[in-house]
Amino acid sequence: MEEKIIQLSNDYQHAGGIHIFFNSYNTERYLDIATDYVKVGIKQDKYVMLIENERIYPLLLQKLKKALNPAQLERIHYINSFDFYLYKKNFHPSTVVDYFLQKLAPYVEKNAAICSWGHIEWNDNHKMVAVVREYEEKVEKLVNDLDIMAVCAYDGVRLPAQLKKTLLNCHNVYMTDDDLIYPIRTGTKNFTSKDA
Repeated sequence: MEEKIIQLSNDYQHAGGIHIFFNSYNTERYLDIATDYVKVGIKQDKYVMLIENERIYPLLLQKLKKALNPAQLERIHYINSFDFYLYKKNFHPSTVVDYFLQKLAPYVEKNAAICSWGHIEWNDNHKMVAVVREYEEKVEKLVNDLDIMAVCAYDGVRLPAQLKKTLLNCHNVYMTDDDLIYPIRTGTKNFTSKDA
């Protein structure tokens, strides 16, 4: 997947942000793709904002330590996903996006290149669809305004069909455990696992 992510980054270079909906069904593939994504960001001299849960983060860090040197690892800024998405004790889209911008500010101020990986976990509560849509639309605007690449990673097993449909409409790239499809709103460029 590393080559596909590099190609995606090259295709979108200076064309606005890249907002990726990652729909994963397999934990091992998730870890491999997250590792590839972070490695690509670091190799492109970016800082990586890594928003991950406390169960997956140690497994991911273990893989990253094998792939990156200590100086490269210092370019990763980890935030616990529970603390991030429930900042101020509830999920309010504007509050979370403001918090995201606050975390990005030191990098933006020094004109540093940034990418982010956010693991978003929701139950199958259908009432969350509108709230998540509002959040993702705000992130889409922020990603484009700052010209950054951002992955919003979801567990496909726990993702209701209505929310998946909403997410496809809020992102310009769709990634699965095997495919990378873009742009998803106006035509497609499809890289399957056979292309890697």
